[in-house]
Amino acid sequence: MKRYLLTLTLCLSCLFAIAQPPKYNSFQARNAFYFEAGGQTWATSLNYERRYHLSENARLHWHIGVGQGTYRFAPEPNFVDNFSVPVGLSLSIAAAEHQLEAGLGTTLRMQFDFGSGGNNTSNPVFEGKLKMMGVPHIGYRYAPPTGGLLIRVIYSPIFRYLNHKTTLDHQWRHWFGVSIGWALKNAAVG
Repeated sequence: MKRYLLTLTLCLSCLFAIAQPPKYNSFQARNAFYFEAGGQTWATSLNYERRYHLSENARLHWHIGVGQGTYRFAPEPNFVDNFSVPVGLSLSIAAAEHQLEAGLGTTLRMQFDFGSGGNNTSNPVFEGKLKMMGVPHIGYRYAPPTGGLLIRVIYSPIFRYLNHKTTLDHQWRHWFGVSIGWALKNAAVG
């Protein structure tokens, strides 16, 4: 009888051990908002991020934002970067709040010229340009498992690969970004 009870107890304890939720369920923050200076838009942006927890040590993030970029690769008289839309996908690796993050993104930049039409200053001209930039990044992310303060410091070189005439533009610039935001606390994540 003792053997039977011991065997039954061992079997039941194995079932309870299997039924335990995975440790990465402690990561309860799926949505985040953050402000970024530099980074994907060159100047500033406000971003929304959605997280997917792949395992105990890996999380996938996608983000989209709106921003304003005032820096240019080469001077373009009268042109102002009025609006940028950064979109990206990244992976962060670590079991705790200190993580390594790497990813790829693209930014659509809309530039507008409010200058005058050549030598005739009495007829102002409105001209617009669309440009796209490729922006890989790698860096450090601080994100507690249950939400709260979010900090990112990234190296994000910018490659402008399409200009308003849909031709390839081989310009590469080293760039950095700093983000600060807030991850919203959710119920259990699976």
